[in-house]
Amino acid sequence: MTALRQRAENKEIKPFRFLEVNGMKITDPAQSFSILWEFISGNRSSPKQALAALENHFKTPSLGRDTW
Repeated sequence: MTALRQRAENKEIKPFRFLEVNGMKITDPAQSFSILWEFISGNRSSPKQALAALENHFKTPSLGRDTW
């Protein structure tokens, strides 16, 4: 168990969702954008579309946003 997960379980930090991307399993680094966007939104998209969506998601303030 990771230290972050342990701290979250002990209520020391706000709960969060965890995503692990194995760089050895993807053929192009840009695929990580698609993987991350699908994790956040539940929607599949090309790496280019995912990058744009991620940029928009993280630069737009939101008080109710989950911790990623």
